[in-house]
Amino acid sequence: MTETIIKRAALFIPRFMSFLWRVLRRFFGPNKGFLLAGAVGYSALLSLVPLFALSLIALSNLFSEEQILSALSHELGLIAPGQEATIVATIGEFMDGRAAVGGIGLGVMLFFSSIAFRILSDALAVIFKGHKRHEERHFLVNALMPYLFVAVMGVGLFFLTVLTGFLEAVEEKTLTFGTFVWSTGALESWLLWAAGFGGLVTMLTSIYMVMPTAQVRLRRAVIGGIIAAVLWEIVRNTLVWYFATISLVNVVYGSIGAVIIVLLSMEFAAAIILLGAQVIAEIEQSADLEIPWWKDPVAEEINREFALQSPPAFVDVLPDDPVAEGVEVALEAGVLEQGELPSDPESALDQ
Repeated sequence: MTETIIKRAALFIPRFMSFLWRVLRRFFGPNKGFLLAGAVGYSALLSLVPLFALSLIALSNLFSEEQILSALSHELGLIAPGQEATIVATIGEFMDGRAAVGGIGLGVMLFFSSIAFRILSDALAVIFKGHKRHEERHFLVNALMPYLFVAVMGVGLFFLTVLTGFLEAVEEKTLTFGTFVWSTGALESWLLWAAGFGGLVTMLTSIYMVMPTAQVRLRRAVIGGIIAAVLWEIVRNTLVWYFATISLVNVVYGSIGAVIIVLLSMEFAAAIILLGAQVIAEIEQSADLEIPWWKDPVAEEINREFALQSPPAFVDVLPDDPVAEGVEVALEAGVLEQGELPSDPESALDQ
């Protein structure tokens, strides 16, 4: 049993490392992953406050502002780690002066809230450009898709607000099991985290399924969403620790340090989302060619095209040489003896 596991691991590890290198090489090489992540991260920074401000306005008819801001703080903790208090305070200030925002202002906010999803859709088109199974979309579908995801984010905030209100209404109790003491307040924190993480997985899965023009299988989109969410959770906690301990962002950038931290967080998140898309694109291309996931689909296509080409036909044809023909005819006619050459080879042809 142990020997079998060792053999499988020895076979899997080189294949996985080769696949990982291919993904990283294509993402940061031909697909310009740093540039794409920077564009998506910057657009997400522009969309962050308008998106949640519009959600807050829409939900304020159903819940109190305090309930919505509490749920929003939990959601922002997953998106902009360590800066949720600053963003919530900014949105709260906007809500205090929302009466001055007219219909045109709401339209502008709606436009800016959709920019992140629009740029993300363009970035995914670059990632999946080599995919064979593409489907053409109507212009209106591409135009309205970012607003659909804005609405999905609002629905997610709605359910998170409902859960937050329910948990806050439950009286906190302390349960004792022998030497183990457990508080229901810990359950509240865990449930809020699980709801936020589940919503993140759902959002990422829908992004991988709907946004690319290539047809992505549901199973691979779900796996990609889970992997991207787990990676982001690791990076998020790392960023919280880094910015709280050894970071010099606030010292270098001063009052705009919070903006820089949120921008860096957005770029890290964008890079993880796009890397997940690159993984899915590589696996989908391998599946279309009916080859294992660890094999390079580009190299396989080149090998197949080369194999389909017919090899050049080599015909053993001697060049037309009248002198050689004359010598051969003279030998056959007995004019020359074997091993004897005429002083004028061209005369052998005349004879």
